[in-house]
Amino acid sequence: MKYGAVAAGHPETANIAMEVLKAGGSATDALIAAYVGSFVAEPCMGSPGGGALALIWENDRKPVLFDFFCQTPLQKRPAESYDFLPYTVHFGDDTEVFYYGNGAAATPGAIAGIFAMHEHSGRIPVRELFEPGVQLMRAGVPINDFQQYDISLLKGIIGHSDTGRELLLKDNGEEPDLGTVVNLPGLADYMEVIGIEGPREFYEGYYAGVQQRLFDEAGGSLSLEDLKSYRVELRDPLQFALDKNTITCAPLPALGGAVMARALTDLFSEEKTFKFFDREYLTSFFNAFSAAGKLQRDPTALKNWVAREFNRKWGSTSHISIIDASGNCAALTTTIGEGNGHFDPQSHIHMNNMLGESALLPGGYHSWTPNTRLSSMMNPVVIAGSDGERVVLGTGGAGRIPYALSCVIWNLLAVGMPLREAVEKKRLHLDDRFFHLEATPYIEQDFQTNKPLKLWKGHSLFFGGVHAVHRLADGSAEAVGDFRREGFGVKC
Repeated sequence: MKYGAVAAGHPETANIAMEVLKAGGSATDALIAAYVGSFVAEPCMGSPGGGALALIWENDRKPVLFDFFCQTPLQKRPAESYDFLPYTVHFGDDTEVFYYGNGAAATPGAIAGIFAMHEHSGRIPVRELFEPGVQLMRAGVPINDFQQYDISLLKGIIGHSDTGRELLLKDNGEEPDLGTVVNLPGLADYMEVIGIEGPREFYEGYYAGVQQRLFDEAGGSLSLEDLKSYRVELRDPLQFALDKNTITCAPLPALGGAVMARALTDLFSEEKTFKFFDREYLTSFFNAFSAAGKLQRDPTALKNWVAREFNRKWGSTSHISIIDASGNCAALTTTIGEGNGHFDPQSHIHMNNMLGESALLPGGYHSWTPNTRLSSMMNPVVIAGSDGERVVLGTGGAGRIPYALSCVIWNLLAVGMPLREAVEKKRLHLDDRFFHLEATPYIEQDFQTNKPLKLWKGHSLFFGGVHAVHRLADGSAEAVGDFRREGFGVKC
């Protein structure tokens, strides 16, 4: 493996990372450049107005989880004072309700996270790492099938502002045709400024002033002080063993890693002899996902379980996975949710709607505590084998993230599937309403649970988009982007 391997949600995102690796950049450099490129290549997933979790593990250093997810506002006002609107997303075989509007935004951490990661293990100057993404924002990216579908799901939110309609929709408010070139020239200009001036420009300058005006005049949730006070949190990752492998993933207060750990420790607790999707397989996954889901809905119980099991104490989503030629690993899962519908006319930034995501607010909308890091389900993962093998993976999919990852990790470690097969095999998911079976229009065996079965006719982005890279002990590599979200893998 001369340079490394990259898997991401779009070919442009992955190719930017690979070019940085070829230029001698670290896995962290490649991750930063790819993340910036995703702001235009995957405009419904990434933005300076969002947040992320990133796991960086260099060979000679301890792994570090960079938490630059979104923070709740310092000040909580009466619910009726916020611009806060419902929106139903139709996935085809299912629906989900989210809230958007100026009042749905939490303080974004994307820009602060970029500079924190660079300080830790970046080699190439930030300004140079921004250049490929900035050029892409100016030149534009042709809309592919998945981006068209993603925009079609969210067109009511995107079209909430004149700028959003102009940038991403047709004149009639519908999603753009395939091949339509989308560019973000205002964001290109602003990212160039940030590359020169640093994160203070974002958190105390122009964009912070925009949020203060929305707070004062248009039902916004964020003030200048919210952005000025934002800080990236560096955390020790959650680590646990499965057979001869060590799983490293996101710790609390993010929920995704702990929920996945609960499901996987159940699945690996005894030797399994079932066949793929037979009665015993479905029963084992149903029981494991039921136990994990119960903890997911009770953060206090989840915290206690993690502390007991691991002896620890606790103070629309896309993913990028990278392994460089030296075996250094970097993984980042990012989101703006569905966006809050406010595209800034000058910087073209689309702000997140994290306060409108029910999966992040188990107590209900407006139940958040001021000045608190939200508990994301995002979960970048590194699997370390005893022989030096590494697998880096992660997925989008909101509350479905830990369950999609559990399916893929089971396929890899318990069954021994090659990476591509492990990612592409059909998945299952359990939520409060249904036991979802992907690409299963019918089941031959009589299988009964206390939850109704939801039999999906085909594969769907509902079950996530797991983008993964695998470095074998001999240094060779494989990169797989999940076809469910038109992911892309590249190695060299």
